[in-house]
Amino acid sequence: MLIMTRFVFILTLLSLVACHKLENTDPNKLIFGLSAPPLTLDPRLATDATSQRLCDLIFSSLIRNGPELKATPQAAISWVIGQKKIDFKIRKDLRFHNGRLVNLNDIVYSINEFRKPSNPAATSISAISRVEITGDDTISLILSRNDGSLFGQLNEIKILPREEIENPHSNFALTPVGSGPYRLVSWDNNQLTLEKSSGAPYALPQIRELQFRFIRDETTRFLKILNGDIDILSNDLQEDKVKELQKSQKVHVLITPGLNVVYVLINLKNPTLGNLTVRQALFSSLDRVEIIKYKLDGFANLATAIIAPSNPYFDKNLSLNNFKHSNLISTLKSLGLDSKEISFKSSDLAQENGLALAHQWNKKGLKIKFQAYEWGTFYNDVKTGNYELALLKWVGIVDPDVYRDTLSSSEFPPGRNRGYYSNKKFDDLVNKARETMDFRTRQRLYNEAQRIIAGDMPVIPLWYNDNIHILSRRIKNFVPHIAGSFYPVIESQKE
Repeated sequence: MLIMTRFVFILTLLSLVACHKLENTDPNKLIFGLSAPPLTLDPRLATDATSQRLCDLIFSSLIRNGPELKATPQAAISWVIGQKKIDFKIRKDLRFHNGRLVNLNDIVYSINEFRKPSNPAATSISAISRVEITGDDTISLILSRNDGSLFGQLNEIKILPREEIENPHSNFALTPVGSGPYRLVSWDNNQLTLEKSSGAPYALPQIRELQFRFIRDETTRFLKILNGDIDILSNDLQEDKVKELQKSQKVHVLITPGLNVVYVLINLKNPTLGNLTVRQALFSSLDRVEIIKYKLDGFANLATAIIAPSNPYFDKNLSLNNFKHSNLISTLKSLGLDSKEISFKSSDLAQENGLALAHQWNKKGLKIKFQAYEWGTFYNDVKTGNYELALLKWVGIVDPDVYRDTLSSSEFPPGRNRGYYSNKKFDDLVNKARETMDFRTRQRLYNEAQRIIAGDMPVIPLWYNDNIHILSRRIKNFVPHIAGSFYPVIESQKE
C-alpha cells in the first residue's frame, strides 16, 4: 500500500511539472525557499538559525568564520592577539546601507550592545572587560581573562549603526540598517527581499536580488524546486523527497558533511526526568539506526555528542552503548514509566521525526504524548521551560564552548541551559577549557567534559544531519559552507 501511495504521488507530481510554465527566468534574481520566516532581523536578538543566517548577509562582523571555519576579514582588515588584548585595524571604506561610513564609535557601541547582560550572546563574550579606540583606525578589546573561544564568537557580533538606532523615530527591528553585502528591501508574511549593496568591499555579490520565500508546506517546497519556481533549498526537505529529487535532471543535489546535531532536550526540573536511570531508559528505548536507515534514508550518522565528528574537539572514543539497559521492560516498570505519561514536543517542521521517536518509545511500553507546534510557539515553550522532552537541532556548531554555553549551571535561563543541568565538575572543566589557549589542553578538557555529559545524559544525542542543498541547474558556483550558512549565495551565479 505504501509503495502504491508513493507511486501515485510521483505520477501526480510529474503531471504537474509537465504542465508548468517557468516564470523564474531572471538571472539577476535568486529565489531561496525557506520553511519558516526569521523571528527577527535584529542581530542582538537573533538566536534561531534562519535569523542568524540572514543577519550574516545584511550585517558585517569584525571577522567571520570562513568556509574552513578560519577567521576571515570583514570590518577588520587585520588583528593582533596579545596578552589579554586583541587589537583590530578597521577598514575605512565600509558603509551602512543608507550611505553613511561606519566609524569606530559604531563598532564600540555594537560590541557593548552585545555585552549587555540581557543579550543572549553576553556570556559567550564575557571575557571582554571593555572596548577602547586606540588609534584613528584601531580598536582594542581589553580582556579580563584569556578566552580560547572568544575569537570564534566574534562572528556573531554585528556592526550596528548607533545614530540610526538611537533615533527615537527609527524602527530598527523591522527596518534594520546594516553594512553587509545585501540590504533589506522588503519583508512581509510571504517573503523577504534583499538587494545587492556596494558598501561592503570585502564581498561583492554576483546576483543583484535575493528573494527568500516562506513556503511552509513541504510538498509545495518540493514542487517549487522541481518546477524551477525557486532556485535553492537548504536542509528544508524530508529525506524521502530528496531521494526523489536525486532522480531528476532538473535539479542538482549536493550532500556534504554538516555540523548540525539533532537531539532530545530533557527538562531536569521535572522530578521524573531528573532521575538518571529514567533518562538512560529513554535512550535505551530508541533504535536510532532504524530511524536513520528507514526514516532518514541514510542521510545522517549516529551522534554521541553535541559537536560533530568533523570538529577537532570531538572525542572519537566516546560511546553511548554503556548506558543501555539489558532488561528494559523490567526497568521501565520499576520506574513506573509504563503508567506515567511524559510530554514530548517538537516543531511542526520536525513532526515526522518526532512521531517516529514517540512511536518507538510507546512500542517499548512508555507513555509518550507527542505534540507538534508552529516553530515560534514551540521555541517559546522551550525558552520558557514549558516542556518535558523537546526535539531540537543545534545548527552550525563551531566551537566546543557550546558545552559551557548550553549546559553550564551559570547559563540557566535567560541563558541557554534550558534543561537546567548542573554538575560542578563539568562546570569546572568547561570554564578551565574556555580560559585555555593551548589546543591540546583544551581538547583534553573538552573530551573529559563530553564523557561526563554522556554519563549524565541531560540531552539525548540522536544523529548528525548531512547538509543537503537542492539547486536549480541554472545555479553555478554554489560552494556549501560546512555550518550551513547562506553566505555561498554571494559567490553564486544564475544562468
